[in-house]
Amino acid sequence: MRFDDDYKFYVPIKFYSGYGRFSDLGKLSEKVGEKFLFVTGKSAMKKMGHTDKAIKILRENGKKVALFDQVDPNPTTDMVADGAALAVKENCDAVIGLGGGSPMDAA
Repeated sequence: MRFDDDYKFYVPIKFYSGYGRFSDLGKLSEKVGEKFLFVTGKSAMKKMGHTDKAIKILRENGKKVALFDQVDPNPTTDMVADGAALAVKENCDAVIGLGGGSPMDAA
């Protein structure tokens, strides 16, 4: 692609944050799709039980989940490409990110 080519890129994003937001996850996912790429880091959210809790809520609401929990601090483009490849392979409709800045950036 050349810089003078007409190129538009649109990614609609909704960002939800705050104490108790897990209780909204089922409702928030209703109109988004049926299968989600769930992006998070390698340990913190898992150790606190947040990863399992979020996936359980999604599944209880009839959603399917492909987990990408390989995000390191300061994610690289290769890391993001790996997550994107999983989303394509699993035919995901949307992406959910959980964690701090790095998982959110990667998502």
